[in-house]
Amino acid sequence: MTQRLRALLASLCLLLVIPAFAQPTFNLQVINNAITGEIASPRIRVSGFTNVISAQFSICWNPQVLRFVSVSNLNLPNLRDSLHFSTSRIQEGILGFAWPSPNIITGSTVVDGTTIFRINFTVMGAPNSGTPLKFADKPPTVIEIGQVINGVIQEIPDSLVTFQNGFVAVGYTVPAVEPDREKIALTIAPNPFSEHTKIEFNVQQSAQVSWQIADATGRVLLKNKELLQPGQHGMEIASTQLHGTGAYFFILETAGSRIVRPIFYFNSP
Repeated sequence: MTQRLRALLASLCLLLVIPAFAQPTFNLQVINNAITGEIASPRIRVSGFTNVISAQFSICWNPQVLRFVSVSNLNLPNLRDSLHFSTSRIQEGILGFAWPSPNIITGSTVVDGTTIFRINFTVMGAPNSGTPLKFADKPPTVIEIGQVINGVIQEIPDSLVTFQNGFVAVGYTVPAVEPDREKIALTIAPNPFSEHTKIEFNVQQSAQVSWQIADATGRVLLKNKELLQPGQHGMEIASTQLHGTGAYFFILETAGSRIVRPIFYFNSP
């Protein structure tokens, strides 16, 4: 056996043992023009949810703006509100979610775009108030996504799981777009952030691109417009460029695409 052939076989063996992680995405809905005293029911939608053996996280909001009522539209196998949701800190605006797949051999798979559940709130905030809806790694449930890979249960690294936070705006509108309509890959990390966050996006062909950062009321704080060549582009945003902690929105537009992503700035303890 030649040295080149040995090297090729060794490479093939490595490919067999390196797990091919899927990249699950969990998306919280942005709800505009919520009405005080009525019900708002943001959905949690997934994609890349393949051979998942377990999923758990907390969801947080401002309890002065939203009051938890119930969960509904439970669309994972054997998902039950009495077993898989924790309301021990609901008065603080924290809902725990922890679901194990009933299939311990292959895990569970759902089609992209599936709403796995909705959270029903009574809107308590006055007009022009609002609250982020955030996935969180805090009690009663820390973030952990497990997947069956080559017959072995493994925890998916945090870097391969995307959590897209949402927002509820009472009596006003913040920009939003459905993720499956986006034509440009866009990432913001870390998000939430306390000092700096990096925004990166890929342009497939030369295009006039404009971007802006707006606060929750729609006021534009930063903006730019330029002709970009194909490839990866990005920028770093510092907390000093924003007007205090809270939710902001990054809006990227070309002639054929519009992407909106929430950005959350908080003070580190």
